[in-house]
Amino acid sequence: MKDRWFRTSLVVATFLAFTVAAVPGAFARKGCSNASLKGSYGLLFNGTILGGPFAGPITIVGIAKFDGAGNWTRTETANVNGQPLPSETITGTYSINGDCTGSTSDDQGHSSFLVLVNNGKEVLSEGTDKGAVATITLKKRSSEGNGD
Repeated sequence: MKDRWFRTSLVVATFLAFTVAAVPGAFARKGCSNASLKGSYGLLFNGTILGGPFAGPITIVGIAKFDGAGNWTRTETANVNGQPLPSETITGTYSINGDCTGSTSDDQGHSSFLVLVNNGKEVLSEGTDKGAVATITLKKRSSEGNGD
């Protein structure tokens, strides 16, 4: 009887040891990567240009599309210091770190720092260009009815 109890206890202990060892991996939060930022996002950019001929407030509304591999495009309409500008498309690259922070740069020489939030459904960002202050908010668009 003692041997049976010992064997049963050993089997249960071994099972529990493997189960406990496997649980952290099963429930561990995976880090972020470029693939964490993929799809179509609505974009709102608010800021101030601090000097030069375009000094004043700037607002941009647009759609940004991220490919999950470090490339993006953005079609936008801007208003700079009360003057609406024609719509334009800008392209760029991005890099996402394991802690869900990252950076972007575009073909016009601008850059930003960003943080993915809400499991990548939203992006909070700030422009890092000298001479301007800007915050950028992106929200993932539903794939229904928007051409994605």
